Amino acid sequence: MSLFPAPGNRVTSAFGRIEVETDWEPQRRVIEAAQGGDLECLASLYDSHINQVYRYALARLGNVHDAEDVAEEIFLKMYSGLASYQWRRVPFAHAARFAGWDACLCFEAGEQTAGGEDAVIVRRKAAGTLSVTGRGRAAHAGANPDKGRNALLALAEVARTMAARHAPDGPDRLTVVPTVLRSGDALNVVPAAGELIFDIRADGLAAIEALIAAVPGEHQGVALEAETVRLWPGMHTEDVAGPVLARAAQALGRPVVAGGRGGASDASHMATTVACTIDGLGPRGGNAHHPDEFLRGESLQPRAEVALAVAQAVLD
Repeated sequence: MSLFPAPGNRVTSAFGRIEVETDWEPQRRVIEAAQGGDLECLASLYDSHINQVYRYALARLGNVHDAEDVAEEIFLKMYSGLASYQWRRVPFAHAARFAGWDACLCFEAGEQTAGGEDAVIVRRKAAGTLSVTGRGRAAHAGANPDKGRNALLALAEVARTMAARHAPDGPDRLTVVPTVLRSGDALNVVPAAGELIFDIRADGLAAIEALIAAVPGEHQGVALEAETVRLWPGMHTEDVAGPVLARAAQALGRPVVAGGRGGASDASHMATTVACTIDGLGPRGGNAHHPDEFLRGESLQPRAEVALAVAQAVLD
């Protein structure tokens, strides 16, 4: 996060990738395994991050030995706090620090309307990740299949019934997508346990929380437990951002359109504290979350013009 305060105005800007979201589920499993004492997963966390931590420390300190000491201290602190770490269950740590600031400008991917007009993001859906675990009873699939309590079937039924609530055109624009199902350890054993993960989006958190509360506690002898892995608030700053975008468009001599996006962003959290939060100020690209993700070079200049115009409009 980069801060650019000016006399009489306080503005924060957040620079991001083409899209903010990525597949964090493998990382979550590694962290939770490390919390359980898995030394290989702990080593994996170290190997995955040590180079970035060291390079940052070296860039700031300019001394190899000092950078090595700082990197070591950071990982020792990480290790000491690992047991109490909770995966995305706490409020976004930075948002409250910016209470009273005039604006937050977030540089996630920019957009262009069908008519070729530059757009920025002032609306985002709330997002939640839901984990449902099932605890049944194992049994031999050939000799005594009916003595088991099949966690896989129970979770599949939860997936079906919850997905039936999917209503993107409804009043809450609710989307319910089962994304991961893990169950079973052997070819000939009734699965005794499993986990089902949902991605849930809606205009506000209330619709997501109501859906999570609707998960049953049991199905055909299989105990079911729902756990919220993460919750991101919705973002609705169009009323406050509207006059800013109008001034930016006037300065540019071309429209700057207020748009929306389904994906979650740090801007969603910042908007809970900073009323004038404007996202999507970065360049345009495509194929988000794919090995062929790319940035459109021809968008750099026009998107930079939009960003500068919006920043100036905030400061005016």
